[in-house]
Amino acid sequence: MKDAKILIILISIFSIIFVSGCIGPTLNLQNLYITEEKKEEVSDILTIESVETVPKPPIFSGDSFLFYFTIKNRDNTKTIKNVKIILFDPSVFKVGSEPDKCSETSPCSLMPLDQKIISFNLTAPKKEDIGNVEISPKISFRVLYTLEGSTYYDVIGINLDELAKYQQTGKSLSLTRNKIITAGPIKIDVELLNAEAVIAGKTGRIRFIIRNTGTGSLLNNAIGKNDLKIDFAGLDVSHDTEDIFSCSSNVCTNKEEIKLIGKESPPLLFTIKMPDNIEIWKTFTINAKINYTYEARGYKEITVTPLE
Repeated sequence: MKDAKILIILISIFSIIFVSGCIGPTLNLQNLYITEEKKEEVSDILTIESVETVPKPPIFSGDSFLFYFTIKNRDNTKTIKNVKIILFDPSVFKVGSEPDKCSETSPCSLMPLDQKIISFNLTAPKKEDIGNVEISPKISFRVLYTLEGSTYYDVIGINLDELAKYQQTGKSLSLTRNKIITAGPIKIDVELLNAEAVIAGKTGRIRFIIRNTGTGSLLNNAIGKNDLKIDFAGLDVSHDTEDIFSCSSNVCTNKEEIKLIGKESPPLLFTIKMPDNIEIWKTFTINAKINYTYEARGYKEITVTPLE
């Protein structure tokens, strides 16, 4: 009997600590089951295809020829903006002029599922310039473009009394949250740490990580100032990196560059607080948007044969 009383007292103390928030939302809520529905769209939405010449190699020394390729937008909703094609290493070939579209001085856009053929007029070197031997130099080019990426992430706030009702009746509560990461090579991943949901009136920790999941590279390997904006859906928010973020009206923006180390950023940590007045449960959809410039590269080896 004495042991039973001690057990009851310990349970009561534990319950008080839990409700007061000293342990907070890191506890497992045993009768709460949340399923995450994740949708992550394709990374490389701009592709480089059909890198060719007219005529086909071998190209004879001193001859002019057409070097061309196709850039394609594989996404059916996003517009790729500010597309610039730069032939940064023509090797031994002479470039007649830059392309009439999507050039460094005249950028273009690719509408959803749009494609454009990019061409350069080139001239092969003379036979005396290549020692009168056959060579296979490589032409290299880059494609720069800007894109917006978004992530939508549901955080569920729940009334503790509502959970208690389910537990008292021996039932479990099953809910669903969505994580949607839109198309593009730069992705924003997000996770509620150490919890399935956040109790009404309590706080939860959210972690964001920016990742390069494409085959190309992020310009300067960094997200520029004011290019990341996180809308916390009206939830009170504070952050651990005051030197990087500023927050106003529940929206946080980076005021400094965010460097990627390798292919991902350091964790970006925020604390959110649930409203006290959640009657049963409520879903809050956090939206993170990012603008960035990305670089894809292509090349082609072209055989040049001396013309006798």
